[in-house]
Amino acid sequence: MLSVYVYCTKEYDAGLIIDLLRDVLIRMGGEQMTSEICWEGGSRKDEETGPWNLMIYEVSQGKDLDSLLTLRKENLRADLLIIDGGKVKPKYYIRPDLRPSGLLRKPLETDQIEELLKQFICRIYYDREKEDPASRLQVKNGTDYYYLPFSLIRYLEAKEKNIYLHHEQGVICFRDSLRRMEKVLPDYFYRTHRSVLVNSLHVRIFNPAAGKIILADSTVIPMSRSFWRRLEKKLIRRESDENTG
Repeated sequence: MLSVYVYCTKEYDAGLIIDLLRDVLIRMGGEQMTSEICWEGGSRKDEETGPWNLMIYEVSQGKDLDSLLTLRKENLRADLLIIDGGKVKPKYYIRPDLRPSGLLRKPLETDQIEELLKQFICRIYYDREKEDPASRLQVKNGTDYYYLPFSLIRYLEAKEKNIYLHHEQGVICFRDSLRRMEKVLPDYFYRTHRSVLVNSLHVRIFNPAAGKIILADSTVIPMSRSFWRRLEKKLIRRESDENTG
């Protein structure tokens, strides 16, 4: 369960961020989210919220910074994304007692928000997996054993009864099947082709019409129509569960 706090000057901006984050989570495994959003003159929140995994806070005037400092002291472990409203100099919010992990500048652009939110989700998943040995994939190549956090795996490709696992440091080859990998790996891994299994945390662009997806490092992965239809049904089901949950 991901817990998120958002403050923006305008209610529209706060709602936009939460809606985009919900869409990102649906595409990246369907994790549930609780949230509290605040704006000048109002707020709304789910029944159960906190402690926060992620705080997104707009700094547009001095009082915003004062409120953020208080909130930060109560949530030291949360990742912090600051939205620069353009009226407060960066030196006042890029400081050790705030430790922001990311920055957006207004006017807000949907693509930039989505990309940064995906980076934060990857970071949160990776931090979880570092502390949980069960969240790592064990593979053997010759006499060498590798233990890889799920979130660092980019994609797996089946060739001639071998699996080629592409991760942030390179490629590992081992004997196995994609069918078994689908059962072992978490829900944010998608089969996009009969020979490819992709980590959605690393996907930058879905383009099923062109039969491909593009990863954050610009790697192009094939997307077959049959697997896209299967994935589309899964995403629609997750969205329905989110709306009725």
